[in-house]
Amino acid sequence: MSAGALLPTTAAPAPRRYEVRREAMVVEGHALAGVELAGYLVGQPLGTAPVVIVVGGITASPFPFGDPASGAEAWWPALQAPDLVDLSRATVLCPCWPGNGSTWRGFDDGDPPERSDGNVIDTPAKPAPLSALGLADLVAAWLDGIGITTPVTSARAWAGWSASRSRCATPSAARA
Repeated sequence: MSAGALLPTTAAPAPRRYEVRREAMVVEGHALAGVELAGYLVGQPLGTAPVVIVVGGITASPFPFGDPASGAEAWWPALQAPDLVDLSRATVLCPCWPGNGSTWRGFDDGDPPERSDGNVIDTPAKPAPLSALGLADLVAAWLDGIGITTPVTSARAWAGWSASRSRCATPSAARA
């Protein structure tokens, strides 16, 4: 056997969904209601191993190692390796972005409300879309809500994560 022989890989354990619900929160001037922040855990249970957050791009699924139950294909299978992210020794958390598991009301609900006479109610200017820091606040709120209050390691395929990861390194900083 060669010293460079590949080791057999094992399938990732089934992801477990974790949800955090908030009646309301404000992120970058957006008043959000009925907030449900979600994500998935693979590997070791919360509180038993070092935490690694794997963050995909805004259109990525929350399943970097795939999910046989939903049929989601892995988008970063090479990351699951004994010398990178070893699921037998780490808790891997993968947040859901808006539209792929996290939801709320009040961000982009369409046209402004009308009065009974048909005239549009004057409303303040609509806040700008969420920035990378706003998205990081949502991830931090999810981490805080599931009990992750200490710094974590991150692996990212999202360019904005680099600029915003310090917000998620200390989740309680993003509390609404």
